[in-house]
Amino acid sequence: MIDIIGLYNSLLSASISGFPFEVLDTHQEFGRRIERFLFPGIDQSVFQDLGAQDNQISVTGLLIGDDYVQQAQNFRRVMQLPGPMTLVHPWLGNLQVVLAGPGAVSIALSNTELRIARFTLSLFLYQPPPVTLADTLSLIGTAIDGAVGNIENWMAGVLAPLVLPLAAFSYAQGFVRSISAGFSALVNSGASGAEIGAVATPALAALNAVPPVPGSAWAASLASAVSAIPAAIANAAQPVVPSAVAPGGAVTPAVAADPADAVAMLLQAVGIAAAHAGDPSPGPALAACLQALIVVQAVQASVLIQYQSVQQAQAQELVLMAALDAAITAAATQAQAAPQLAAPVWDDLVGVKAALAADLTILIGRLPAVVSVTTIRAHPAWLIAHYIAGDVPGAMASSYTDLIARNQVVNPAVVAPGALEVLQVA
Repeated sequence: MIDIIGLYNSLLSASISGFPFEVLDTHQEFGRRIERFLFPGIDQSVFQDLGAQDNQISVTGLLIGDDYVQQAQNFRRVMQLPGPMTLVHPWLGNLQVVLAGPGAVSIALSNTELRIARFTLSLFLYQPPPVTLADTLSLIGTAIDGAVGNIENWMAGVLAPLVLPLAAFSYAQGFVRSISAGFSALVNSGASGAEIGAVATPALAALNAVPPVPGSAWAASLASAVSAIPAAIANAAQPVVPSAVAPGGAVTPAVAADPADAVAMLLQAVGIAAAHAGDPSPGPALAACLQALIVVQAVQASVLIQYQSVQQAQAQELVLMAALDAAITAAATQAQAAPQLAAPVWDDLVGVKAALAADLTILIGRLPAVVSVTTIRAHPAWLIAHYIAGDVPGAMASSYTDLIARNQVVNPAVVAPGALEVLQVA
C-alpha cells in the first residue's frame, strides 16, 4: 500500500481551469522547425529553418482523497469544456493552454492505489488569433485624426513665440489675412463652389474672428481656426442627413458637394501654402503646416469618391500620392530645425500615405477597367456593346449606355469607325 501521507507531502499543487490537482511530473518539448531535404545522388543534406516551435507540454498529476473517483469524474467534465484553459503550474507559472488532441487526457484508476487517480495531460500553448484589423477606411480616418492633431500642435508651437516680437506678430497677422483671402476666393469657385462655400464660409468667419491681439491661447486658437477651413471643404462632400421633418413640415433635401470637386479644390489650395514657403522664418514652417493640413483633408474627401473604373482610381491615386510626397518632404525639411514638432507630423503623413495605398489597392482590385475597341467600319452601338459584354447578357445594357456616353455617340445606330472606350462591366 502506498504511503499517501508521505506522497502527498512531497507533491506540489497546481490547477487547470480552476480544478486543483497534485503535480507528479512535467515534460515539455521545444526547439525549432527544421526540415531536412535529401536529393538523389547527393550525399549532403539541406536543412531549412522554419522558425521556433513549442511542442506539447505533458503533465502527470494525481487526484488524491477519499472521493478520488468523484474527483476523476469532475475532472473529466472540466476537460471536455470548450475553449482555452489556464494552467497554474508550480514550475511553468500561469499559462494559457489547449488540449493537444482528442486523446490528450488520460485518467487511470488502479486497485493497487486506492484513494489515488492518476492522469496525464498533453497540452499546447494557446496563441489567440490575431486581432482583426479595422477596415481600410477606418484606418485612414484614424491616421488622419492623429495627423490633424499633431499638425495643429506644430502650428501652435510655431506661432506661440511670435506673440512677443512686434515684427513677428505682424507677420503672423499677415499670414492669416493672406490665407483667409486665398480661401475666400477659392471656396466659391468650381463646379461645387456653392455647396463648398456654404460650409466653408462659417469656418472663414471664425478664422477672421480670432482676436488680433496676442493672448495666452492665441496660438492654439489660431491653429485650430486655420485647420477648420480645409476640414470644412472636405466635410462639404459628406452626404447631409436631413431632418425627418423640417420646419413647416417640408422635407429638406440633402445637398453635398461632389467629393472629386472637393479634392480638386483642396489640392489647388496647396498653392496658398506654397506662396509662403519662400518667406523668411517662420514662413516655411507655417507653409509646411498648412500644406499638411490641406493634403490630409484631401485624402479624407477622396474616400467618398465613387470611382467608375480602374483608370479613374489610379489617376486619382497618382495625384494624391504626389501631394502627400510633397507634404512629407516639407515636413522632413522642417524636422531638421524643429524635430520635436515636425517629426511626429512627418510620421503621421507617412502613415496616412500607407493607409491610403492599402485602401486604394483593395478598391482598384474590385473596379472594372475601361477597355479600348477599334473598329474598321461603322457598326451599331448594340453590336459593339454585345462584343464587349461577351457572355454576360446582363451587362449589355450597361455597356451600351456607357459606350454612348463615354464616346459622345450622336447616332447609336451607326457608330463611326475608329477607337472607342467602353467600361468593361463584369
